[in-house]
Amino acid sequence: MRSTGGSISLSNTKLMQFEFWDKFKEYAENNGTKLRLRKTYPQHWYDISYGSSESHISLTVNMQSNLMGCEIYIPDSKKLFQYMLANKAAIEEELGYTLEWMELEGKKASRIRLSRDAEIEETEEWSKYFIWFLTNAEKFHNVFGKYAKGKK
Repeated sequence: MRSTGGSISLSNTKLMQFEFWDKFKEYAENNGTKLRLRKTYPQHWYDISYGSSESHISLTVNMQSNLMGCEIYIPDSKKLFQYMLANKAAIEEELGYTLEWMELEGKKASRIRLSRDAEIEETEEWSKYFIWFLTNAEKFHNVFGKYAKGKK
């Protein structure tokens, strides 16, 4: 949707997503993360590189289903997904929790996800969500980074 000045006007949802990711990035930087954080955008995901050209960490917020997730998103490599899946027990043991392994049959992409309930509209909860995102993104970066490079 365009306003009369020719600039794009964002929906309330998009504005909230932009503010959420902007504040998350600020939180992560203020807490000394070694993650390479990129520019934020008004969308339901925020991607972070972890050393693999075939996949990345994707942080997601779904305001309709009240879920947030930290996942490895593999856009086009079933071979990488199968390699990760073959190391599922070791990966989950290192992370300390069980993940949702989604090969997405019939699609090029695959996902390996950890999710939890979250009401992003409740801004007073954001600091709790930022801690969860940063903790898990850093764990994913460390653990999956070793496997993405074919190391253990």
